[in-house]
This record gives sequence, structure tokens and C-alpha cells, in this order.
Amino acid sequence: MKRIFKKKNAALTNKLKGAIAEISIDVFGYEKKISHNIINHTRNIATWENVLSERLYLRISQEEHKVISNLYDQDQHIKSVPTDELAFFFLEEGIAVLPNVRNKIAFSIKKYLKEFATANQICEQDVQIWLNVKQDVVTVKAFHNKTYIKEISLLSLIKYFK
Repeated sequence: MKRIFKKKNAALTNKLKGAIAEISIDVFGYEKKISHNIINHTRNIATWENVLSERLYLRISQEEHKVISNLYDQDQHIKSVPTDELAFFFLEEGIAVLPNVRNKIAFSIKKYLKEFATANQICEQDVQIWLNVKQDVVTVKAFHNKTYIKEISLLSLIKYFK
């Protein structure tokens, strides 16, 4: 009887270790603030473009070591988003206008794309991150070119912005 209990404990311990490895804590509330900024900026763009905000996707990738961002209405390209404007998705307007902050956002995204590519054994140039807002919740999905890889937490992306 003792052996059976130990085996169950070992299995439970392994499950808990796996679950805990995925947990991250947002002590300072960065995720809530950045999520709020993404939602508001997406709503503003939806109003300007006269589309539903839930149909908008911000797609971020890297090309020749440069961050490329594009805005889509579902699969229809609306416009390219320059790095200067990209900062407004993640930061409050007063902070996003600062030049050194805009550069830091681009650098942080490049770093994230590189580490994600390495972890998933794919080329950096093939990684795409798609951000979308549905029912006031920001979803972040990773793609290898156009092939879906997985959903990632916003916190895992923004931890590079600190």
C-alpha cells in the first residue's frame, strides 16, 4: 500500500512541477496596464478605419533584423505600423512619444522573437506574433510563417519591455 501511494505522489509531484513552471506573476500590474493600452489603441484604430475592433490583428515579425508590424482586418492588410506607432499599442501616450522608449520596444520585440525562435527551433525571420482583442481580452498567438504554433501569454511578451 505504501508503494502505490508513493507512485501517486511522484506523478502528482511531476504534474505540479510542470504546472508551476508555466506560472508567472505580474507583481507590478504591467500586464493589466499594457493590456489596457492595447485595447484602447485597437479601439481607436478601429474607429479611424471604420471596422470592428475584434476584426483587427496586429502582426509583428522580423525581416532583415528589423521589426515589421502590420495591421489587418481579418486577413486583409490595412496598413503597415511603423515602430514609432507600435509603441502606442504597449505604452501610454505620454511615454510612447519618447524616442528612446520607442527604440526599446523594437529592441525588446526583436529579443523576444529571437528567444522564441530558438526555443521552438525555427528561424527568427519565420516567427510571427499576432495580437487581437476579443471581448476586452488581449490574445497573443505565435505562428511559424502562417502556421499556428501556440497561444502565448501577454505577460511572457511584455516581460521583455521592463
